[in-house]
Amino acid sequence: MFELKPALRRLGLLTMLLGAAGGAAGILAGIAAGQGRPAVDATAGPHGEDGESVESSDPLAWVGDRDIRFIARVKGTGAELRSGPDPAYRVLRTAEEGELLIVVGDAAKHVEVLVPAGFAAYVHGRYVDLGPNDIGVVNTTRVNIRSRPTSTGDYPIGKVHTGRELQVWGKAESDPDWYRVVAPSEFTLFVSDDEVEIAGDEHDPGLQDEIAAAREDRLAAFERRSPEAILRREARERAEQAPARLEEALALFQEERSLGLEADFSPAEERLAQVLADSTDPMLKTRATALKSQIALQERLNEAEREKQALREELEREREQILEERRRFQEQLEAAKAASESQVAEVAPGEAGEWNGFLRLQPGGSAHPIGLEQGQQMQAWLYCSSGKLRLRDYVGLQVQVSGRALRLEGAPVVDVDHLTILKR
Repeated sequence: MFELKPALRRLGLLTMLLGAAGGAAGILAGIAAGQGRPAVDATAGPHGEDGESVESSDPLAWVGDRDIRFIARVKGTGAELRSGPDPAYRVLRTAEEGELLIVVGDAAKHVEVLVPAGFAAYVHGRYVDLGPNDIGVVNTTRVNIRSRPTSTGDYPIGKVHTGRELQVWGKAESDPDWYRVVAPSEFTLFVSDDEVEIAGDEHDPGLQDEIAAAREDRLAAFERRSPEAILRREARERAEQAPARLEEALALFQEERSLGLEADFSPAEERLAQVLADSTDPMLKTRATALKSQIALQERLNEAEREKQALREELEREREQILEERRRFQEQLEAAKAASESQVAEVAPGEAGEWNGFLRLQPGGSAHPIGLEQGQQMQAWLYCSSGKLRLRDYVGLQVQVSGRALRLEGAPVVDVDHLTILKR
């Protein structure tokens, strides 16, 4: 552990030695005495995103008029950078071993430091207008920058004013109303004095080069530590590809539509889903939505046509089935007629025989009103000369009769001597 004031006294002695050798005693004596480096007007001339003058050749010009005590280097496995000089304050970042910090003050066994490599902070989205390249511009005065995305139980780590530009690295996961930003360069944090060691003073060219490199690399380093930044970059890349995907979807739709009922629109629908999910262009989304509706309509038309075609095929099958049944019925009818005619022809007048069929009562004044039909063909006209059978009692039944054919009148006239009921 080192104490700040003895360290500064040692720097004062070193200053006198260097003054005798190289004429730098005046500057270093000023550092040891707390007079600081010459003030730099951070509002004069063009400025970078952190407000420092970009025209100055001084690699520490961004520090402004802050008094630099000395340059410290993180030792051990890293140091916790806090928002205040006490372990109870929130840790905003862990500095890596060997990282340089610019000491500008001390308090309660802590040193107050500027962080060349930068650190993350949060600002409420209502106070920032997000522009191109994720640069947010503060739109009101005295805006609090905080260590976490809430104003409850979190003391601000600094304030910014109207027009200040902030590098935005996405929305806070816990509350999307807040932006995660690179903290302004002039904001300080605190680190325990036993976690750092003196590296030298601000005029050491080697340390100046290290600090300049850390400053140049701070955005890239922050991006490496920021998953949100990677997600945002990937989202921008997908948004840039959205117009090409929309054109692919349109070409696929037109190609598939030419295939009629064999069309498969799923590849086009997949690309449209990507466009709608990734694009930030309202007009592009409108075109994608219109094409999606057109695809849905074409799918419904194709489905209706497929159902219509299936119904036509079913009706055709039923028609063919009916025709086949009619053909078989006609064949059976003709076969029965042929059999009946053959049976009638086989029985000569005066010969005994047997006949099958249904007893029918024929209308009119026929001499033989009871006939025997089979397959709409009259087999015989019946009567019973013995009187032992009342043929009228069997009308409508399927029977077999035996008897003798007396004469032919188109169909034989049979004198029935026996009757058997086949089916009621």
